[in-house]
Amino acid sequence: MACYRFGTGHFLNNNTMMAKCVNFLFLVLSISFSKIYAQEVDFDQQAAAAQNAAAPKFKFLNGEVFQFGKLKQGQKVSHKFEFINSGKQDLKIVYVNPACGCTIADWPKTPIAPGKKAIISVTFDSKEQFGAISKEVFILSNAVTLGDFYTLYIKGEVVK
Repeated sequence: MACYRFGTGHFLNNNTMMAKCVNFLFLVLSISFSKIYAQEVDFDQQAAAAQNAAAPKFKFLNGEVFQFGKLKQGQKVSHKFEFINSGKQDLKIVYVNPACGCTIADWPKTPIAPGKKAIISVTFDSKEQFGAISKEVFILSNAVTLGDFYTLYIKGEVVK
């Protein structure tokens, strides 16, 4: 059985379709889990922050995308996304949620003062991956509007 992928003109086979369904389900569950922890953020403050020029802001010093190039299957690669809080209020990261179980993240659990630097570390395990890779890492903080996530990306290619 095959499934038509809208907008591409392609059909997906069962394995591809199952992988897409599993990834989508994981993403939905991850976002739901993140929203449970979002109760720690004052949402009135978060909504006001989006309209406030003094609100906390991420400024990633080396970009929001990390290209790891070619990686041999089974290897792990880590990257430190260094950022500065370029706003005028404390930046509070509630949760950092990779969209895939092959990726883990570590982030500061304490508020980042204005003008201070911090790091979000991301580790990708290529054990069960192959081919072109693009993974998303969602950040829930007081620097975005309610329900939105700031997104980082890791990309590359896993070879045998």
